Amino acid sequence: MAMMGSRLRLEILSDQATGLGATYRYWGTMMGLTIDFSESVTKYVPPREKVWHTIGEPRLVIIAFYEMRVAVESRSPSSSRLTISIAYELPRSGFWRIVGLVLAGSYSRWCLRGMCQDTRRVLEASSTVRA
Repeated sequence: MAMMGSRLRLEILSDQATGLGATYRYWGTMMGLTIDFSESVTKYVPPREKVWHTIGEPRLVIIAFYEMRVAVESRSPSSSRLTISIAYELPRSGFWRIVGLVLAGSYSRWCLRGMCQDTRRVLEASSTVRA
């Protein structure tokens, strides 16, 4: 439901696919509307922290520019604390700004929940491999 029938393609714009400076372009459609945005990794401290944000003029629907952060803090040999955050701007134009006001909070929470679940799966799989 939250992706509303979107189909996005990914293009890696940088020489490296991961790490500091990695840059990606996503484009496609959502509900028949064109989406086209690029993002770049601005901080990368594996396996503890990653920060990335949109660059250029993103064509998004619910939010405009954003910055996301994922941090994993080891608490003990068997537990970690995961922090995921998003800071975003609403679209500037009248109609899309109203759409953003109505949907941006729930959309960003949906994104963060999905990232938490995905990160947890990766961390649990990597701890199982090491055990």
